[in-house]
Amino acid sequence: MESITLESIKIYVPDLTENWSAERFDACLVCLNYNEHESGILLDVNGVSKESITLEWTAEVTDKLVRTWRDIQEATEKGAEGMAVLLLKKYTPYKIIERAAKGTGIDYWLSEKMSLLPFQYAARLEVSGQIGKNDAQYRAKIMQKQQQTQQSDYTQLPVYVAIVEFATPKAILIKR
Repeated sequence: MESITLESIKIYVPDLTENWSAERFDACLVCLNYNEHESGILLDVNGVSKESITLEWTAEVTDKLVRTWRDIQEATEKGAEGMAVLLLKKYTPYKIIERAAKGTGIDYWLSEKMSLLPFQYAARLEVSGQIGKNDAQYRAKIMQKQQQTQQSDYTQLPVYVAIVEFATPKAILIKR
């Protein structure tokens, strides 16, 4: 079974700040800890692929880290973005290059990993997270986020929707 190291969130987004990546990593750790998961937990992935991946990390969840992310809703949002980084890396030819503006229906603009034109938009990404297990809410988010991305369909670029649920944990990465 393949494994993914959570720490790679901190190095896989070179076009955004190190702080952005570090925050997503920290939030991801807090969300997994909130659900009492330890390194070695399986992440069920669906959508562009269907498999289980082992999530591993070496970082410790300290009281200071938990206090920093006491707002679990914000931690869930940022943690889901961190997990989306890992999903993009594994399953797509894209990387995050820019935060999208409000009203576009997406969270991030993507570029091809190996593009000679590094800041050319090649795809879009919308991300959402869920801290607890609620399958009906999870399915509803998938539909809602896919519809939301239609606001930027004028670009005619492919769009990915990533939904991460930390309780199971599970994730779906859909290309629309």
